Amino acid sequence: MPTLTLDDYLAAIESDSAALAQAVRAAGPDAPVPTCPDWTAADLLDHVGGVHHRVAEAVRTRAQGYVALQDLGPQPPFEEGVAALVSVLRDTPADEPVWNWSLNGPKVAGFWPRRMAQETTVHRWDGQVAAGAGAGAGSGAGAAIDPALAVDGIDELLDVFLTTFISRVPDLSLPGTLHVHCTDVEGEWLVGIGGGVADITRAHAKGDCAVRAGASDLLLLLWNRIDPGSEAGSGSFEVFGDASVLEAWRHFRI
Repeated sequence: MPTLTLDDYLAAIESDSAALAQAVRAAGPDAPVPTCPDWTAADLLDHVGGVHHRVAEAVRTRAQGYVALQDLGPQPPFEEGVAALVSVLRDTPADEPVWNWSLNGPKVAGFWPRRMAQETTVHRWDGQVAAGAGAGAGSGAGAAIDPALAVDGIDELLDVFLTTFISRVPDLSLPGTLHVHCTDVEGEWLVGIGGGVADITRAHAKGDCAVRAGASDLLLLLWNRIDPGSEAGSGSFEVFGDASVLEAWRHFRI
């Protein structure tokens, strides 16, 4: 379940969108994005702007099915699209029926503030990697994600994305259980995947493999943006037990 408020999500969308736009300007439109292969910085900004535009229109029109970008009017300039998204998310009751792709939650508008905040913050990090705009991290790294937002993102990835992903790839499995443990804020999960099912427990428990780090690094690790040996994070990873479990996760493309 989400741990942050609507105001938290909207503030994150605004601040991370501004930071993404700044990073793309610093990088230049043709700069490659190492964490999004085959994308340039301009592609990254266009992708995030397109997602913002689609979701804003889906929520505004109370769409009951997928909204394709090509079925909409012209995509607004990035900053205008951010403002439109934040406005419609703020003004739409959370329980208003609106389509989303989750398999284990209600089809309501309240799904989207969290999703847009998480979408934007990870891609903001991608943009800062492209610009080499790390803030206190390794060379070419993005600035760390706020720990509370990162914990919420891990919850979303494991509770929402993983279920949907397994429905498309039912033979997905891990060779053991993975314990994910935040070292800077409260947050622990035990993850097992097999037989077309994800078994997620949000508690302290012993896994076949354990990975410990700050919440930002763990979120980026689980999104396969960094690995435990990467200089792009803070270098805080500790891995215990059967490392093949974590290595198997590294081959997922959720």
